[in-house]
Amino acid sequence: MKRIQTLYYEIIGLVFAWYSKAVPRAFRRFISPVFEKAHLMIQCVITFLQQIRQQTYVVLCKCGGSGLRVLYIGRHPKNSYIMQSTALDDQEVEEKGKVFLWDVRRLTRDCNGIDLIIFETNRVLASRAQRDGYFVIPDWVRFFMRVPDSMEEYLKNTRGIRSDLRMVRRHKYTCEVSHDPGELTLFYNDMYVPYISRRFSRLSYIHDNSFLKRLLKTGAILFVKSQNEYAAGQFLIFSDQTLWAKWLGIKDGNEKYLKKAVIGAINYFAIQWAIDKKFKNIDFGLCRAFLSDGVFRYKRKWGMTLANNNMNTRFSGLKVCSLTKGVRHFLKRNAFIFCRNGELEGLVCFDEESGSRKDLLDLYRRNHTEGLKTLNMLCLCDSPPEFPENQPEDSSLRLVKRDFLFHRGG
Repeated sequence: MKRIQTLYYEIIGLVFAWYSKAVPRAFRRFISPVFEKAHLMIQCVITFLQQIRQQTYVVLCKCGGSGLRVLYIGRHPKNSYIMQSTALDDQEVEEKGKVFLWDVRRLTRDCNGIDLIIFETNRVLASRAQRDGYFVIPDWVRFFMRVPDSMEEYLKNTRGIRSDLRMVRRHKYTCEVSHDPGELTLFYNDMYVPYISRRFSRLSYIHDNSFLKRLLKTGAILFVKSQNEYAAGQFLIFSDQTLWAKWLGIKDGNEKYLKKAVIGAINYFAIQWAIDKKFKNIDFGLCRAFLSDGVFRYKRKWGMTLANNNMNTRFSGLKVCSLTKGVRHFLKRNAFIFCRNGELEGLVCFDEESGSRKDLLDLYRRNHTEGLKTLNMLCLCDSPPEFPENQPEDSSLRLVKRDFLFHRGG
């Protein structure tokens, strides 16, 4: 399957390179939706075929020191991002046989002794999972930014990145934008592959060098240097006044550069370059759909706006079966984003110790993300707090009760 996926991306690279160079801009506005729909349909078919018969597992684990019993349907939990990034410790996995996708509803109708149900689903069946009371969590969400008129205007309206900018100045980072295929080899072998392999381990997917080489015809590589030495780079693609900040690489995958705010330097120089080249939008790529995710928080700090990833074909259905101590820890630690009727909403859970005695607006501000239709805040204690009187008029805050977990999911 991975070989087929690589071949598919090769074809996509060829088509995009031809399309961006050979097709006039005025005509691209009419045929772009056709290409996108064809690409989406192919991806939907591939995902459906991969999920048509899936393995079921019972995972015994801990969250916050408390036991948790999860029924998981999909790839092996060791290869599942949602099982590997949600603070679930001491996982003991027991296989329970395979199930066809259309039998998941019957299998999960009565699950005594199960605390959480998580199953991998797709675009076709996501709406049915929503009706069945699942929170439908997309694999990816997208972040973008409207390019400001000047860097001064951007910095004036974005105050959360001042510490990053001080680090950028302290380490005297400089920028170089290259279109040279020879330097693509440097980026690919010394930055992209080591960083992705170390960052995502077995969950990583590394594009073939020939795929990036084809896209370089309509793109560039933004290098960040420290004292004239290459520290990091990012592959940029541009078309129709939009700059896509795509694949990221760090020299030798070395985490010391992360501590020295090299990603902040990449963001800063990418925004400055977009301003200089008169782009209208920057697409900063995809991120996992968890408000508590470190990458998610970092992108939000830079003033990026959340958007639905219209090319999503994979989703996870999550259902809460009981409010055990382990489930409470899971919900408090993993604020997440879910889809409901085509819109993105967030869920933040708290209890007496972590939220109900604090200012709700402070908790809201820490999790509010531009682009969310609603940020649902759920108190897990018996006596939920009162709605804040000083809530901003344009706030997306909504207090919900515990039955939201069992009857209003998705």
